[in-house]
Amino acid sequence: MEDSKFLGELFDKKLMAIISLFLENKSTQFYLREVASKCQVSPTTTYRIINRLVQLGILNVNTINRFKFYQLSDNERVKLLENLTSKDPIERFVSLIKDISGIKTMLLYGDRQPEYANIIIIGEANRDEVHRAAERVKSEFGFSVRHLSFSLEQFDQMSAMGLYPQRKKVLWKSI
Repeated sequence: MEDSKFLGELFDKKLMAIISLFLENKSTQFYLREVASKCQVSPTTTYRIINRLVQLGILNVNTINRFKFYQLSDNERVKLLENLTSKDPIERFVSLIKDISGIKTMLLYGDRQPEYANIIIIGEANRDEVHRAAERVKSEFGFSVRHLSFSLEQFDQMSAMGLYPQRKKVLWKSI
């Protein structure tokens, strides 16, 4: 059984839906009703779950006037949750770098292999941060992410020249 599916069976599906929302949107602050709506969980249940996650240090609370906003903490407990809920090395890589400033698109170039994948990153990304994320995926999964970064203009020019003819799949695109 796939690890993430196992966790969904082991833990309450509502809890996992809320945790997943925050893990997939690390830098986003949500208010309670927004979390309830996105996770399709009643506001009362969402309130209980969020309070438990705050007490455990997984979520931070930011109060503005009379409104409370919740955001994922940055600590060892959250990193443990990320490792437990990671489904796939490529998804893990994408989740690690999607919030890096300047990244516009990530493409899987060619077919994924059992031991590695080739990923093209389009945008002005911090190469050191991308490299650290690839190293982290290697240590967690034993899977190599081979990555190249291009500006949008460079990628368009190289594609027009036929330098990247293989199949490309969009893994992530900024809004």
